[in-house]
Amino acid sequence: MFLVGPTGQGKSTFITLLSELFDGAAIFRPQLSAFTIPDHLIGPPIPSVYRREGKQLYYIDGGICDAQLALLEEWPDAGVALARALNTILLERRFVTKDAVYDVRLHSAFMTGNHAPQGAQWEAVQARQLFFFQAPKLRSIMGRFSAMETADLRKSGKYPHAGIPWSDVEALAHEVEGVRISPGIMLVLAWCLNRFEERCSAKALPGHLMNTRSQNNLLPVLRAIALIKDSREVHYEHLRSLVHVLPAGDSTDFADARRIWEEVVEVAVPSKKHLQEFQRYDQLGALMDQIHRLRLSPHTPREIIFEVPYTAMKLFGEAGFHDWIANCKGLTTLSDLVDEVRRAGIDTFKEWRRNTHAEAEL
Repeated sequence: MFLVGPTGQGKSTFITLLSELFDGAAIFRPQLSAFTIPDHLIGPPIPSVYRREGKQLYYIDGGICDAQLALLEEWPDAGVALARALNTILLERRFVTKDAVYDVRLHSAFMTGNHAPQGAQWEAVQARQLFFFQAPKLRSIMGRFSAMETADLRKSGKYPHAGIPWSDVEALAHEVEGVRISPGIMLVLAWCLNRFEERCSAKALPGHLMNTRSQNNLLPVLRAIALIKDSREVHYEHLRSLVHVLPAGDSTDFADARRIWEEVVEVAVPSKKHLQEFQRYDQLGALMDQIHRLRLSPHTPREIIFEVPYTAMKLFGEAGFHDWIANCKGLTTLSDLVDEVRRAGIDTFKEWRRNTHAEAEL
């Protein structure tokens, strides 16, 4: 998460209060500057090992790789080179050198800055920031009062301490991994992202809001949303909650992006429709999943049989697939998804015929 705003808006206070929510968490909190280098965050290389064996190994204890929460203040001041050097750590939770791969136990990273960095070089970094929040300016009496009182309570040690055991956070993270996302959910999410990107491009909104890199991080978010709502499976209405992944704040561009997402999801998942009407999505998603697996299969079967959820029906081969697709009707979004599944099926069948022909000749 990247929290941006002018000096004096309480960004440091926020991450301080955040760090005090948890008991037992390993927290790494450096103050970044133009002179910060990767070794300051990761840890120093071990010179004795390099001299003796020529291996590039690092002492990572106490650094960002060893932390569970990273609170990085003045993130833009460190420069784009350092930010890009941390991309693998922040996204994949790995630190890779020429001689070793270190597993990173980092759960979350929170960054602050006085401004949002601009430029093509920063795009890869921005794409890895799942949450972006623009701190509101203190323009009202209530806002100023709340900020002063919070700062005073924290300074005097009277601010309530939640005391959440970090072990509970880790247990919840493991539970999230077990939440199921159906192929139908992924198919509808892909449609929503396509439409969202098209409409954002038409309004010249920032391109990093939900691109290919950030969309891959939406699946864990959907799983977490489902678990918070006491479900072990992601449902279509949970797609609405992804609006919170979009940048928050008073910016007109960000407000437009949130409105566009809500409108796009409303088309795909109408609030007035009963969830049983979305069974077609599940069926199309299941077909797309089977087509995808068929394309990736190293041993192409001689006979193709597709299974359709919620029915005892089986589709035999290309003819059965096309017959079912031709009769698939329902929600507005279905026409686009039907066309996409049909195109994927046609391409896969062409490849399948080439492979079976080649095997027959052998």
